[in-house]
Amino acid sequence: MNRYTLGKWLLGAAGFAGTTALVRLGMRADSQHIQWWINAGFAIVAMLSSALVLLRQWHYWHEPALQLAELLEGARLGEVPIEELSRINGGMKMLIPVAQEILRDLKMQKMEVAALSDEMRQRIAGRTAALERQMGSLRAQAMRDGLTGLYNRRVLDATLPKLIEQSLADGKDLCVVMMDVDNFKLLNDTRGHAIGDDFLKSLGQIIRSSMRGQDFGFRCGGDEFVLVMPGAMRSVGESIAERLGSLVDQLSATLHSPRPPRLSCGIAALSDVGERGAGTLVERADAALYAIKAQRKSLRAA
Repeated sequence: MNRYTLGKWLLGAAGFAGTTALVRLGMRADSQHIQWWINAGFAIVAMLSSALVLLRQWHYWHEPALQLAELLEGARLGEVPIEELSRINGGMKMLIPVAQEILRDLKMQKMEVAALSDEMRQRIAGRTAALERQMGSLRAQAMRDGLTGLYNRRVLDATLPKLIEQSLADGKDLCVVMMDVDNFKLLNDTRGHAIGDDFLKSLGQIIRSSMRGQDFGFRCGGDEFVLVMPGAMRSVGESIAERLGSLVDQLSATLHSPRPPRLSCGIAALSDVGERGAGTLVERADAALYAIKAQRKSLRAA
């Protein structure tokens, strides 16, 4: 039994009981009070009728409206199927198709917005990845010499102090080989800059192929190169320098130049300078390089 039926039954019972009581009282009253009892009975019937009308209105409108509000909120949150609204009766029943259509449109819009958001996230992620790759490429280009593929002077200045600090902490030696190409200007002047660039590019390949896995090669500008060898003593640097000089001589033999390019190398080890720093180590290697170049120049003059 629903609340509306129960309400009608209670109102009917109350009306019947009230009317019966009035009839009994009226039967006991004298003739002067009969009309009053009749009026009172009509008043009670009118009140009961009004209450019944109000009860019917509540059952027809208010209760369905409360149910509709509850189901609409559940359907909006996705907790209640939209089809569940069809079980609502009363005065709200005519609104159910419209409400269901609105909810379906809202659900479709949410799906479209979610799909659009997902597409935007994918596009942003794709563009971010492409930008990161581009930035990584630009960073690599900023660190590398474009012609030889070796690191540039800026990376040498930033890296060498850290390598020296690590070597001192580990109690290991470190060797620096400073290189310069003799007669390179003559090669450029007689054979052209294209041949000179090809020579430098080949020299870069020779240096990279001769390095150990932990070594670092740098082009400091023009025909000046530096090889940093962590964990290597002077004897290892001398061996590498000898190998590089031999390979460059083989490369120069193919140029058919009257004075072929040669590689001069200056070597300095961390064990020679102790903790005096990268500047001192580079100065030692540079001084050794120019001593070699001066010796060769004096031999040619003789």
